[in-house]
Amino acid sequence: IYKDWTKPAEDEHGNRLYDTDGRLLTETVPMLRQLHLFNVAQCDGLPEHMQPPQADDDTKRPVEDYAVLSPERLADVQRMLEATGVQTEARYQNLAYYRPATDTIVMPLTSQFDSEADYWSTLLHEMVHSTGHRNRLDREGITSSSRKRGDRVYAFEELIAETGSAYLCTQLGIYGEVQHESYIDSWLKVLRSDKKALFRACSKAREATEYLLAPLSIRSAA
Repeated sequence: IYKDWTKPAEDEHGNRLYDTDGRLLTETVPMLRQLHLFNVAQCDGLPEHMQPPQADDDTKRPVEDYAVLSPERLADVQRMLEATGVQTEARYQNLAYYRPATDTIVMPLTSQFDSEADYWSTLLHEMVHSTGHRNRLDREGITSSSRKRGDRVYAFEELIAETGSAYLCTQLGIYGEVQHESYIDSWLKVLRSDKKALFRACSKAREATEYLLAPLSIRSAA
């Protein structure tokens, strides 16, 4: 589980830092913890509120029932897009991508996706990429002219976008899938060569989601 850990800010000598009003300054450090999780069906003696719902319970509705964006959430995504100034295009094709040169997100037609949720989760993935534009958060994975598909910089940017889209999907209540199998080998190379890569990717993803959510006055729950 990734979360930001807030601790007192210190100088190079380990002394705590304070502002001009004498208040303690803090800094945020990304932290990753490993926890063992168990399905509730595998546990005995749970309190009543943690018991699995019965078959006729409304909460047993399939995930697909929750997948379609409400008008309010659809408006939220539109506001996020408008605030960034990113343009979108729809084409009959199998690829979705962000084009930095024209600051444009190119998407397949909605009818080409297995579900509406898959469409929105893919769009959010590309919106995270768009935050790397030099006029926004200026990330190397977007601004570098020498990056190429499969290299370290490209793979790290994809890790940021995948993590960021997961944060946004959680915030907006979208349960879709992004096809990322083609990136796994590249991700593994990055993670094996840099033990702190995941922490840095999570931190960059958090910056991107906060940037996108700012127009909604929503703070990322990641």
